[in-house]
Amino acid sequence: MSDSPSPAVIPEQTTDRLLLRGIQADDVDAYVALFSDPDVIRYLPLDGPMTREQLDGAVERNHGHWSRHGYGVWTMCLRESGEMIGHCGLRFLEDVGETELLYAIATAHWNQGLTTEAARASLEFGFRRGGLDRVIALAVPDNRASTRVMEKVGMTFQREQDIFGLHCARYGVSAAQWRAAGG
Repeated sequence: MSDSPSPAVIPEQTTDRLLLRGIQADDVDAYVALFSDPDVIRYLPLDGPMTREQLDGAVERNHGHWSRHGYGVWTMCLRESGEMIGHCGLRFLEDVGETELLYAIATAHWNQGLTTEAARASLEFGFRRGGLDRVIALAVPDNRASTRVMEKVGMTFQREQDIFGLHCARYGVSAAQWRAAGG
């Protein structure tokens, strides 16, 4: 008998236009491309484009998070084509003891409401199936596109804080607030 945790069962989520699914080994090249785009990484705590070597183990880390917490980050794919266009989901931040909503999407798909669609699905999963009481989101204050997504999904500004080497705007929503707003 092995002491290693059982593999994560990552439930798929669908929205009108998206399939949210677990990351697979075949996705790593698409992640390298996503996190090599200067516009995508401009506000992220990265020293530059991510390399394949930096993403080694991403699949295992993601699946491990799902196994430990019962929620995590999905690969964001277009339903019609299956094209991987980004990621979205929930991540437990050990340093602060809270769960963060996070997302990144390829520039070709900006300004189409896809990130908001994925973020709504992530919050719904976290509150309905993940049993979470509260979710936060963090963004560099100048990243207005990101803070607009947070506002569109019902999160409100809480304060500014320094985290991950960045000065961030912190937004949040409780399960009760989310439900009261029709979630």
